Amino acid sequence: MAARPDKFTDRLFFALRPDAAALASIEAARERLRTEQALLSAPLKAEELQITLHHLGDFVRFPQELADKAMAAAASFSAAAFEVKLDQASSLKRRDAKKHPLVLLPGEASLVALKAFHAQLTASLKTAGIYRYASFNPHLALLEDVMAVEQQPIAPISWTPSEFVLVNGKFGKGEDVVLGRWTFPQP
Repeated sequence: MAARPDKFTDRLFFALRPDAAALASIEAARERLRTEQALLSAPLKAEELQITLHHLGDFVRFPQELADKAMAAAASFSAAAFEVKLDQASSLKRRDAKKHPLVLLPGEASLVALKAFHAQLTASLKTAGIYRYASFNPHLALLEDVMAVEQQPIAPISWTPSEFVLVNGKFGKGEDVVLGRWTFPQP
């Protein structure tokens, strides 16, 4: 019988986080959706509201070498600031899932900008010797619930990120540690 692998302790990923005004609008939209859709699950904490740009993996111990390479890759390129506009809400439907993530989705212009930035980040990571298949479906998760919500428009929520971050998510501790920040030149 094979030995059971250790439990994951760390998750490494790049993300965009909303500014204070956008965060307040996101939380208000989430509460409206919870009420209108009769959702009972607890919402994610404010510090967990983000758009994941690139998931680098889950690990049984902190991957210092990978984190160092990822930080060097992020520092090696510059990208112009862009607007993020979230204007749809929907549940992501998973096969055989007991809970469905309720997410906010970007409009077409933001989707194009997010995908362009993701492509730049991915190219920089590949140059640094970090390759991980990088499917990218940009969204901002609000909560998970047994009820699935059909896609619907919401009042647009916009912000121009000032930075992107490398995050170490600590499994079982309910905390995210920001390892690095890289600013966007502002228009």
